[in-house]
Amino acid sequence: MSDASLDSRIRERASTFSRGFRRVAEYVTDQQNAAGLLTASSLADNVGVSEATVVRFAQTLGYSGYPDMRRALQVMLKNEVTTVSRFASTVGSTAGDSILRSYLTDDAEALHRSVSTVAADQFDSAVQLLTDARRVYTVGNLMSFPAAQLLRSGLRMIGIDARTIEGPGSDASLDLHDGDERDVVVSVALRRYNAQTVAAVDLAQEMKMGRIAITDDVLSPTATRSDLALVVATNRSEFFQSTTTVTSVVNALVTACSLVRPDRSESELSALERHWTRARVFHQE
Repeated sequence: MSDASLDSRIRERASTFSRGFRRVAEYVTDQQNAAGLLTASSLADNVGVSEATVVRFAQTLGYSGYPDMRRALQVMLKNEVTTVSRFASTVGSTAGDSILRSYLTDDAEALHRSVSTVAADQFDSAVQLLTDARRVYTVGNLMSFPAAQLLRSGLRMIGIDARTIEGPGSDASLDLHDGDERDVVVSVALRRYNAQTVAAVDLAQEMKMGRIAITDDVLSPTATRSDLALVVATNRSEFFQSTTTVTSVVNALVTACSLVRPDRSESELSALERHWTRARVFHQE
């Protein structure tokens, strides 16, 4: 049994589970991305059982304890699936207005779980790193690119020199050529992890730049290469991945940074409002 997968261990013993064990099993099976990030205490809170129940559940499955089971789950999640296989699992799963309800409900649940998965001390340190930086570079590709752009725009609005390493086909070595230890790179990467994003973080590490990862796994390639990791919870495995929790963390970062130096933020926003008025940016009847 030591070589059996987590899923097979659960199936083999499911008939013997107590009510509490069944609740843990359902959560681990249905919310694998989230379960792979949570501590035993956080998982217990989400499921509505005691922490001791979660630990006993792991031991019943043959693991030495909960950390051992979580590692097994994280390894399992690293067996990536393609967008085609994700689409195949989506077809027929929901239809009509149930798709809208399902997505909104799942996103709301992921936001709630992210309160536990994004460590407060990591977030506070990230805010300090961003506000102390000479320059901030954001990088994200494919589905993560808009979030990288949003972070850059938000930071620039409050007077932080922020730039985005451009998307697919860009040359990070050119974008980062004048970076040094005074600068920070913020990467946005969700499973499946983009090779160009990882390469940019590798280069930033070689140049001794500060590195912050916004990602969905403490063991993701960007998290393990970074000084700080803001780990968001995600729910769905469909081909069109939701980035709601990432956007929320970006919004929180910008807001927190604006409050570190409120006078500067207010001055920058006032200047920006005057520019928008001159440029007639907003429609008026």
